[in-house]
Amino acid sequence: MDVSCHIPRYSIIIPFFNAERFLRECLDSVVSQSFNEWECLCIDDGSEDDGRRIVEEYATKDPRIRCVAQANMGVGFARNEGIKRARGKYLVFVDADDRLLTDALQLLREETADIVTFLDVSGGGSGRKETFDIAALCDSAYSKVFDRLAGNLLAWNAIYAREQMQGVLFPNLVNCEDLVFCAEAFSRARTITADLPCWYFHREVEDSAANSHSWRRTLDSLKSILLMFLGYRGCIRGWRMWYILMRKLTMHFVLHVLAEIPKAMIHSIRKNVR
Repeated sequence: MDVSCHIPRYSIIIPFFNAERFLRECLDSVVSQSFNEWECLCIDDGSEDDGRRIVEEYATKDPRIRCVAQANMGVGFARNEGIKRARGKYLVFVDADDRLLTDALQLLREETADIVTFLDVSGGGSGRKETFDIAALCDSAYSKVFDRLAGNLLAWNAIYAREQMQGVLFPNLVNCEDLVFCAEAFSRARTITADLPCWYFHREVEDSAANSHSWRRTLDSLKSILLMFLGYRGCIRGWRMWYILMRKLTMHFVLHVLAEIPKAMIHSIRKNVR
């Protein structure tokens, strides 16, 4: 099969920066997929370790894997580079320290919604797969879907129909960049499927960028509130959804801005003491 002209169903986008200790496990989870209609775009965000060499090793064995190098510009720019090069029907974002379950793509192959998520993100869902036709929902039903999903979608806990998401990119932020992307993606979606069985293994890494603390990170968290508001405002219907959005953004401010300030102060003090 000539993969250069074959159009895959999934474009798996893996940004990585100094992630050599996890990359093999991540890539092994990709190449071992039971459903094989995929391409994998690995974006090297200026790594200083052997990450790029590892990806190129896998790429020589499997032409569906491509390695793209760029200067260190952040995970958002790396994902955007992957989006620009993607050819698949769906975008699948995988962090370099995570992995897909073996039957992940097989589980997803029958799904046709613009956004497909595995998480019961509200903790109060039905426990069974549900598909929502956004245009057909009454305002009350739509507000419940909005409350359940808005602000809880992330890059890694859903897949996104590429054609429907044309022009949706990640902002240049060091924190909450995927929440901004998902806000606009949600507003673009005509259909959403939720509550699929989990297909993704997410790993918490103590020294990862997501667990770092700085004034830049705190400021970017604040910027993300405005960008999320702009992303969601196009899909708001009525006062109840405005209330839900304001409540979610307030909670975001408390958790990602106010809570980060003392952590950023401690980080700054420790940095100056050294």
